[in-house]
Amino acid sequence: YHCAAVVGKEVATGVYTWGCNSHGQLGINSVAPRSAPKIVKAIPFSSEPCAQISLGAYHTLAVTQSGKVYSWGRGEGGRLGHGNDLDCLRPRQIEAFATGAAYREPSRQSRVEVKAVAAGAVSMAVDVEGNAYLWGEDPVLGHAEL
Repeated sequence: YHCAAVVGKEVATGVYTWGCNSHGQLGINSVAPRSAPKIVKAIPFSSEPCAQISLGAYHTLAVTQSGKVYSWGRGEGGRLGHGNDLDCLRPRQIEAFATGAAYREPSRQSRVEVKAVAAGAVSMAVDVEGNAYLWGEDPVLGHAEL
């Protein structure tokens, strides 16, 4: 398995990961494992602080302070939310939230501002209005095609 931490001002600010990395779940653009925490050198987290991170067995979800959602790692079953089953070796923004496509009402085209994410057998996000979004392999509720 893998581990992650969001570190604040006391140390070098950023997202740190370590552990197993068979599907790129560490977000370091490779599948090499790490035995100690090391910063994820990804553009989203160098320009905008990460507010929260969640780990599935082989994938990672993160939400920034402005509500943007990123995912990486094992893509099987669509759990990354990128519209395919491909693995992703570094953080990639989930476009359905960025464009407003996650909303089911055609009148709502604005960006979805997410406040929390959860990774597991399926992936989940909760927006600032309290709406829940689930995606991945056979989600019980939500929008499977994110």
